[in-house]
Amino acid sequence: MIRRVILTVILALFALAGIGLGSLISAETQPPAAVLVYSDSDRQERVPPDGTSLTLGDAARLHLAHAQLDLSNGTRLALRRHHASPINGWQVAVALFEGQANGRLQPRGIAYRFSLLAVGGSVEMTGEGAFVAYGLPNGDLLFGVTEGSARVQPNNAEALMLQARQGVQLTADGRAAQTEWAVLRAAAYRLDGTPLALPLHLTDSQGITFRFTTGQVVSVPSETYRVVAQTAIPYIVEGLRLSAEQPVTLAFTFGEVVFRLSTQNVTASLSNQIVLRVAESENAWQIVLDEPVIAAPGTWTFFVRRGNTPEQRIEAVVLTGRQTEVSVR
Repeated sequence: MIRRVILTVILALFALAGIGLGSLISAETQPPAAVLVYSDSDRQERVPPDGTSLTLGDAARLHLAHAQLDLSNGTRLALRRHHASPINGWQVAVALFEGQANGRLQPRGIAYRFSLLAVGGSVEMTGEGAFVAYGLPNGDLLFGVTEGSARVQPNNAEALMLQARQGVQLTADGRAAQTEWAVLRAAAYRLDGTPLALPLHLTDSQGITFRFTTGQVVSVPSETYRVVAQTAIPYIVEGLRLSAEQPVTLAFTFGEVVFRLSTQNVTASLSNQIVLRVAESENAWQIVLDEPVIAAPGTWTFFVRRGNTPEQRIEAVVLTGRQTEVSVR
């Protein structure tokens, strides 16, 4: 009788332990939802790990477990895995079909594996680090390590390890060609020295454009680039050679332009805004009169339109760290 009672108690304890362990496993396998936050608004979108392909209409940031990816407009990707277990730790897998992803991983003190999947193979990172990945239309993947290390596994070749300032072109047919990547530190400043966060575009000799933001430390394949710090009146650097041997630091110090109405032929009923276009650019910007506009130094040709009035052509010289006033009819 006593033995039966003891056996019953033991079985009950095992049952309770099983319930507790099951609850623990269940809790640990429930990751925070992957969320896509668009840069131009507060719009958010949950991303299920079911492999559904997404094509971004605008730039966005994908928040994952212990990681985030900054994605450029037009990027096409799918979330394949996003879960954790007490045995294997966190498993996150993203398929990048086309477009750019700037990633940062911060798995501190936990088991973690981040996989970037491509047509020709995969790249894995298991610790803290940062990377730039670019999916080309032909299925190739350009991948470079900014911080940390990564393991590249081509479908039809041996695996290779990458350290900071190293990269790879993982071809669609499963081959890998290791490449050297350059590090660029680019900063932009207002007239008063205040830092600016501006879109930074680097276009190589093949027409591939990498997109970043000033104030970041970024990596790109060693190449010659056209660099643009994008504003209404942009800062442009032609023929900048970047190599893995020597990090490059760029400091863009802007001036300002203030558009003011001339005292002649002022029509008070018209808007206090103008449409501004810079020569050799198709972009048009809405500018408020009497408010400073960030402008790169140089000699500029502006085309300005106010309301329904004819477009005006205006020449102006902008100086570094100076404010220039431009009169608008």
